[in-house]
Amino acid sequence: MSDKSIEEQISYLLFLFHYYFDLRKVYSEALEFCLNMQILTEHTISERYIMFCNLHPHFIQHTFRSMYGLAPVAHGQFDTSKRIQLDDPGEVDVKKVLQNIHRNCDYSVSLWQFFAIQSLEEMLYLEFMEMMKRGIRVKRCALCDRDYVLADRRKRDYCDRPYKGKRTCKQIGAKQKFNLS
Repeated sequence: MSDKSIEEQISYLLFLFHYYFDLRKVYSEALEFCLNMQILTEHTISERYIMFCNLHPHFIQHTFRSMYGLAPVAHGQFDTSKRIQLDDPGEVDVKKVLQNIHRNCDYSVSLWQFFAIQSLEEMLYLEFMEMMKRGIRVKRCALCDRDYVLADRRKRDYCDRPYKGKRTCKQIGAKQKFNLS
């Protein structure tokens, strides 16, 4: 059992609810502001990001540890059982390990990056930055009014989410559009 009173527990739960609600709101706004190509069409993604960070200065405070490792690659697959983590070079004699890997002609070596995500904020920030880096675009569904990721460059107005039953927004929206025309 917790050593806190019911009131303290409820207060903490309310705090968490508001905190995560606000976090969701900020990231939804970031997606809309930076990655929705229907608004601010005259600005690049970089310009949009700078404008968003000026509106939300705390947004750029998110950081996460980026680490690197070396792993042998054989037959197009990482052999993670032999990976070398480079966080503390004093722990591993990298030169000796690389020499051992290269003795086996079936292996090559690949440098790979990984992240030590320690909070939801860090994970959301990383995901958002990856979306920006890859040029992923979002759009607001004309039927359910929720954002969705554009998988390709085709013009789409509706998402693939279920909408009132088994049919999707795309199916219902297309039928409505046809009926109106």
